[in-house]
Amino acid sequence: MKYVTRTCYLGQISILSVAITLTCVSPNVVSAATPTLGCDDSMKTAFKPDGNTTVLLVKKVKKDDPYPSPSKEQQIFPNRPARFAADLCWVKLLVGPGVPGPTGAPSTSRGIGIEVWLPEKNAWNHRVHALGGGGWANGYEETVVGRMSVGNGNLPAPRIAAEEGAVTATTDSGQQYAGASFAMNPDGTVNVAGWRDWSYRSLYEQAVKTKALATAYYGSPPNYSYFEGGSGGGRQALHVAQNLPEQYDGIVSIRAGASTTSDIAQLYPELLVLRDLGGKAPSREQLEAVSAAAVAACDIVAGQHLGFILDIRRCRYDPTKDAAVLCRSDGGTNGTPTCMTSAQALVMNKVWYGLTIDGSVPDPALDNGWDAPVTGVRIWYGYPRGGYIRSLQGDLTWPEMKSGGPDIIALALGNPKIGTPDFKNATANGEDGWKTLTYAELAAAYQSFRAMQSETGGDPDYNSDLTRLKISGAKLLQVNGLHDPSAWVQGLTEYYDRVMAKMGGPASVQAYYKMFVVPGMSHGYFSGAANPNANPPVPADGQLYRALVDWVEKGVSPDSMVFTSPAPGSESSVYKIYPHPHGPQMSLPACAYPTVATYFSGDIFKAQSYKCR
Repeated sequence: MKYVTRTCYLGQISILSVAITLTCVSPNVVSAATPTLGCDDSMKTAFKPDGNTTVLLVKKVKKDDPYPSPSKEQQIFPNRPARFAADLCWVKLLVGPGVPGPTGAPSTSRGIGIEVWLPEKNAWNHRVHALGGGGWANGYEETVVGRMSVGNGNLPAPRIAAEEGAVTATTDSGQQYAGASFAMNPDGTVNVAGWRDWSYRSLYEQAVKTKALATAYYGSPPNYSYFEGGSGGGRQALHVAQNLPEQYDGIVSIRAGASTTSDIAQLYPELLVLRDLGGKAPSREQLEAVSAAAVAACDIVAGQHLGFILDIRRCRYDPTKDAAVLCRSDGGTNGTPTCMTSAQALVMNKVWYGLTIDGSVPDPALDNGWDAPVTGVRIWYGYPRGGYIRSLQGDLTWPEMKSGGPDIIALALGNPKIGTPDFKNATANGEDGWKTLTYAELAAAYQSFRAMQSETGGDPDYNSDLTRLKISGAKLLQVNGLHDPSAWVQGLTEYYDRVMAKMGGPASVQAYYKMFVVPGMSHGYFSGAANPNANPPVPADGQLYRALVDWVEKGVSPDSMVFTSPAPGSESSVYKIYPHPHGPQMSLPACAYPTVATYFSGDIFKAQSYKCR
């Protein structure tokens, strides 16, 4: 456990060659004789940890009161209750200074919003459970029931506070406008101050102000503090591990969007359609059929079909050589509407291989996209074989899951018209200008934004030096889905490889940082296999957080975890984007990377039949 009485955030960091020094902040230290804060308007004057912090709202909510507005939990699981599960104290903070600019411009910010939920004083478990935000993790400042914690069973912050008894907190990252528009100033230049708040400072303020408020409210500091985030929150969790490990005892990073730059690569399949297929994308049925064919070719374990691919590294499936997939007009045997032309099959190989500067792809027998890190003409990785291809299945997506690639290219080129119509700027809005790019121009935009991120520090996958995490004693647990169409698992494993190379190898690193890659799992606790009969094991709701707590507080290694499939038709197996799994339940051991679950004998659907090797 950490009792931090004074914390200095990062000292000086360089963002676009501008040196920024962040202030050291001292959390309130409350003695037994000091009166504690009340959950009323007196907190607005009593809680003053520094001159930049203002208490905007203090409200007591009662058990069974309805939420003031729906949470994201209700958007995904409409049948879950939209009522508070316990009495809580709801506090909203604003931490300045903001980012000045024209009124209404996305780059203009009034400061960092932080929302804290405090359990009743006799119900507090003496923990802080801070939460990250999904996507760009911004634009939710007015979401009054807290943000969804994608890592803990899709629960919003007040429900976690009520059910765990932990103090929970979220932040809007200092950006009240949703999406990437905040990062561009009205003149097209980079919003340096906004990047600073989004990347680092909001996470620092969230940690320090939440613990200061808890200490002042309860009269004693928390015994343990944890950070948990998925997707964009997984990116935030890696930032916390690199730059704020002293603030937390444990950190959970789930399906981390560690490279915002890689969103550009999600445009590559769409550009392939425009350039190679004359703008006519394969149908959803065609995509699912060819992806299911890849599963059937590569999911064999002990002579049986597992239903999903256990190890994509060994999968060499090539639809250009599969007569059962190719249309009869192209030399195949498939006469159904799901058949693929030779041109479409070649595009599939390109989609699975990844972004290249010239639209080329090698024979999968020589390089299936998983044989080597990005090098030469290849700029970034491709989609995993046997999974869903998000950027070509627009009818399966919902607004928050649309690719941010066009808007990121707009930032890289300083031209808002390159972005989608959702990209807003004081001088011009997006006009989908990215569709005119060539392969080489798309790759150049990728490289340009990648170079920008090395300066801004927006993408945590640049920093493989985890010395501070090692020294702090904090634990980092990271989990990624092998069939995640949004967070590129190869980029994450490449990052872990670089950490191991820098920090002394697997034995040294795994003492404080363990990463698990879950076969068949998509961008959440559901199946990512393009096979409706697959039901791959996934972490149970709350399993990863509980494993982290046991690792920190009891010394129990997460290597003891076993993942189990959700019961067919259960709430955990239902997600409105992906099909419901109908296959048999099974279990697999959680294997710390670089080991993988390897079958040795017995029932292929039982964890005891596998070893981590």
